Amino acid sequence: MAQDFQDLTGQVIQRVTKLVAEVETRLVDLVAMAGEVDRITGISHGESHQNEPPQEEDKKIIAEGPQIDTSIDGVVDGQDDVDDLLSSLGF
Repeated sequence: MAQDFQDLTGQVIQRVTKLVAEVETRLVDLVAMAGEVDRITGISHGESHQNEPPQEEDKKIIAEGPQIDTSIDGVVDGQDDVDDLLSSLGF
């Protein structure tokens, strides 16, 4: 009985190992393909913008969130509408 369990566990581990190896191979192929596309199209992925602090204009809009058209039916207009919705749901 214990050997059957170990055999089944071993089979599952082998399948998972094969799956992980296949995913790894496909991801490597995908990265290589993306690099080839970048080389053909001339796209350059520089790191110049990644390490720079945000500009003053960027700081202004960081916490504003998306702009929502409140004229559409079903869109809440403010915090009071949100509070009413939550209280109607029992929160």
